[in-house]
Amino acid sequence: MSEHIFHIRTLAWHIVFTLCLPALLFAQPSAIYTESEAEAYNDLLRDLEGIRLELNRASAKDLLILPGITSELARQIISHRPYRTLAELASVQGLSEEHIDLIAPYLSIAPPRPWHLQYTSRVSRPSKRANSFDDMRLYQRLEIASPARLSAFFLTERDPEEPVITDYVTGYIALPLSRVNIIIGDVRPEWGQGLLFSRRTRNATGLSYARARTATRSGNRTSIEHGAPRGIYLSGSHTHLHWSLMYGQITWDATFGSDTRIYTSGLHHTETSQARKNALRERLTGANIAIGSSQKNIGLTILNTAFSPVASDTVGESAVPRTARAGMLFSLNALYRADRIALFGEIAPSAFITGLVAGTPTLRLHLIGRRYGANFHSLHGAPYAAYSSPPNNEWGAFFGLTWRISKRQRLDIALDRHGQLLPEKSALPERGARLRLNFTHRFSRGFSVRLTADARSATNRVPRQSLRLSLAYKRPNHALTAWLQRAHAITSGNAAGLRLQLGKSTGFSLALWATHHKISSYNARIYDIEPDVWGGIRLLTLSGDGTNRGLRLTWATAHFRLSTRYSHHRTSSWSAQLDLKR
Repeated sequence: MSEHIFHIRTLAWHIVFTLCLPALLFAQPSAIYTESEAEAYNDLLRDLEGIRLELNRASAKDLLILPGITSELARQIISHRPYRTLAELASVQGLSEEHIDLIAPYLSIAPPRPWHLQYTSRVSRPSKRANSFDDMRLYQRLEIASPARLSAFFLTERDPEEPVITDYVTGYIALPLSRVNIIIGDVRPEWGQGLLFSRRTRNATGLSYARARTATRSGNRTSIEHGAPRGIYLSGSHTHLHWSLMYGQITWDATFGSDTRIYTSGLHHTETSQARKNALRERLTGANIAIGSSQKNIGLTILNTAFSPVASDTVGESAVPRTARAGMLFSLNALYRADRIALFGEIAPSAFITGLVAGTPTLRLHLIGRRYGANFHSLHGAPYAAYSSPPNNEWGAFFGLTWRISKRQRLDIALDRHGQLLPEKSALPERGARLRLNFTHRFSRGFSVRLTADARSATNRVPRQSLRLSLAYKRPNHALTAWLQRAHAITSGNAAGLRLQLGKSTGFSLALWATHHKISSYNARIYDIEPDVWGGIRLLTLSGDGTNRGLRLTWATAHFRLSTRYSHHRTSSWSAQLDLKR
């Protein structure tokens, strides 16, 4: 009989094995358990790429865009000002050294310059590709900013085998005027709780996302190749009235026929994908009006969409995809945030989401309830949800609890129950639940241990349990970590990893990592993440027997940064990035 993951001998083996391993603490989440988690996390990092907030001047609303920063943490960070170095963030209660590493790339201590220029060029060769120009992924980004006058952002990306270097182009020009802010180009605002229009492109669940939405930027900065209207965006405020208007067009990859379908992969390297590129046009007009303050407000969102094939010979009646709805959509959203409680929600015809975050710095409760009807279709929505984007045909209830047992100990509990309203792939609608427990203990001198247990079950699916133990040691010039994970889904899988990082944010730095895995079947797969040169992660699905290993070299000064990465997991891949700043 196979050994259960929570068998006492198995747990003891985990602890002994892990405590014998040294490790590295990268600026990344403690563990990734699903593809959707990795997609949502990378989506967040792509939107933050290139952003630098001045720590001593950023507002609480600005700080909320950073991963894992809550309103309480933002207020704590502001109350400890001024900061001379980013390391002084360790004095903020609730910010672990791991969390500081996560947000440090997006913070600065230097005073703001009258104008700022940054150019980034990145070349990547994915796995199973040759070292030829056609097999490379090419990325270029240019940002110019003068905070009081004008800012401009431009980005291009070409995936392997795509015929032109500018296969994907996005950008915008922002003009802050006295009474109105104008953005011309590609925009992606966050309205309400993201039910109708979200800055994100991926749904996500979990304790990190169980809070009120906040976004201070509206220009599109991501390399995700869909969903950003190209047009004009106006916003402004007068006393307690806040408003924004948007008009633009979006082209989608699509095929037409009895089942019109939208594709969001962004890959255009075959004749079929080239034929469906930008085949569907969406015209979108939107408005958001809110009354109140940033802490207490009620708002109205209105969207009007119209779809039409770009080619005139396409049958018009098949132009509306199944996952979208032409015509008018509207929603009401509200936010109430006081010292120790936040209430938020958004409601639209056939859909709603509502939430509560309450407590003290010691004990905090998170509750989320949602229902997205089977006939609800919002192509640009990405609210809190367990199933694929855009959300529909889903109900769910989330419970989360964070208990800071002491200054050195923290316990997180998260339970999400969810299901489909109508059956899709079976005779009965799917039902599922996910439970995650996370315990962290910080010792003195930069030493910490984390234990994470995760259990998932769903109708017509193999139940799955996972246990992960990690040990970390961090000093100013180096960081070490080791982790070991065991997954059980009828069969079992084991993986262990070592990571090492040497150096600071300026000068020379080196990162090394290695993972060994032995996994019986795909049901017991384990996800491994490794850092990339751009600040995000690469997700690897571990199955079978094998080893993943790699390194990253970086040289950085105040105005120059060069980073290269090489890794090998069955096949090799590499990437290199150059950053120039002024």
